[in-house]
Amino acid sequence: MSGSDESDPVAKPALARLRPNGGFQAAKEFWLMTLASYPNLSGADLAVALVIAKHLNTRTGNAWPSLERLAELTNRHVATVWKSVKKLQGLGLLAVQNRRGRHKSNVYRPLLGRMDVNPKTLRRGNQSTANPQ
Repeated sequence: MSGSDESDPVAKPALARLRPNGGFQAAKEFWLMTLASYPNLSGADLAVALVIAKHLNTRTGNAWPSLERLAELTNRHVATVWKSVKKLQGLGLLAVQNRRGRHKSNVYRPLLGRMDVNPKTLRRGNQSTANPQ
């Protein structure tokens, strides 16, 4: 995984974009507060995001807990965790690098989400966004 691949969202220094007031802890809190503003995220989605945030490496900004570990720590089924990861990824809130092979977990990196989306216009159960008047 090289930091020079501009097409790979996990390789990009996302935490640099997440530092509104500087500092790793502030960036993590900012990401979690961003997630809290999305009304269409379920409790499972937020639990998965919280556990991923807990596992973030302060130097790289990445986390790599296995799906089984995420399921264990969130008290959810692996399939539920996978759906939550895909939902966070689809909303542009989480970059996921799938690593294949035995004993290789995915690499996760928090993102700010689609900047053209107003979280207040999102509705539970509706994956699309409405244009505010």
